[in-house]
Amino acid sequence: MIWASHLTVGYALAHVTGMNPVAVGIGTILPDLVEKIPGTNLRHRGISHSLALHAVILTLFASIPPLRDAWIGVVVAHLLCDALSPTGIPVFLEGGQNLVLFSGRLRVGSPMELALAAGILLLALLVVQPGSEGSFIRRPWGKLYEEQVIDKREYLEHRFSMF
Repeated sequence: MIWASHLTVGYALAHVTGMNPVAVGIGTILPDLVEKIPGTNLRHRGISHSLALHAVILTLFASIPPLRDAWIGVVVAHLLCDALSPTGIPVFLEGGQNLVLFSGRLRVGSPMELALAAGILLLALLVVQPGSEGSFIRRPWGKLYEEQVIDKREYLEHRFSMF
């Protein structure tokens, strides 16, 4: 996918889940950005796109909300979207098994890619309206605490959890 499509899917993801949109946005283009660092000599869709590597990193950052949100953006809005292309993404290391979803029917930069990204965004905007109280995934822990539905201990325990 092109960056515009990754960012569109990332924004939709952040909108629906209530995650930090800046962190998710950075995550959506991070695998491609690290390939552009001078002197790294990283091949496109090589180790920087390894599903296993990013799953481990996501596990390590699970308790740090901004980093967790960024790596969810990496995995969902970048890697899984790239897996829709004919070449897919490496599961472990480059040169090994690649993950290709839906037979890799999505060509990079094609009208179908743009339509898919726009459709995902439209669906996300219809599912959760701007200004609504949270989303169907993330519970509004702060509001529940303010309305005294939950106590302080429960609020502190769950305020950064996704579900």
